[in-house]
Amino acid sequence: MVPMIRLWAPESKPDGRAGAVPGAAGVPRGRHGVPRRRGLAPSEAMASTERVCLYCGEPPGPGVFCAACGRNLAAVERLPTRAEWEAGASAAPGPAAGPPPASARRPALSPAEATGAFLDAMRAAGSPGTTKLPMPDAPKEGLLRRMPEVEGWVVRPVFWDDRDNPRHHQPGLLLTTGGAYHRIDSQIRGWGQRNFPVFFDTAAADALDPPDDGRLAADLDAVLREHDAAPG
Repeated sequence: MVPMIRLWAPESKPDGRAGAVPGAAGVPRGRHGVPRRRGLAPSEAMASTERVCLYCGEPPGPGVFCAACGRNLAAVERLPTRAEWEAGASAAPGPAAGPPPASARRPALSPAEATGAFLDAMRAAGSPGTTKLPMPDAPKEGLLRRMPEVEGWVVRPVFWDDRDNPRHHQPGLLLTTGGAYHRIDSQIRGWGQRNFPVFFDTAAADALDPPDDGRLAADLDAVLREHDAAPG
């Protein structure tokens, strides 16, 4: 007589649902709910070829953001393997001490020296970026007594406390093409008009000494870079 093999079938519950499969509780599952095989640990070779996050070295998960560190991996074309990441992390040198910025390499300049260097660089570049400001308190010129103007570079613009509801301002600084510094004042115009406020900047007639506040050289360098006139 051929022995009969009894096939197990899940027992039905009173509500008609099938019972649980024996041994299914606690079974680890992978992607798409596929049960993982128990008792099998990944080999060293498999672990070394596992793709990991470029930033933290952990498995990134299926999404665009790393499941471990949260970094965006959308722009990463190819994730490194664990072996590659560990090799790169151990061989990565410390931050390179690159050349210091030009301002750090140069010795500190006096206000007069910084002004002279600025004028030389601007004149060599053709004096780009100049502006003309009226000088209302200077003597009028010509038969028509026109208000004179002065041409130069705005080294420090006028600063208003609130551009929409201005009350107070800090004067600016103008360096003329002839090498003289003048204070820039500003008035509010356009009261009651749709385009209010309108700021009307003027230059004071009296020349100033170059400000010796430690900021002048950096401000002049910024103007040179803005107009592509910084010496190489």
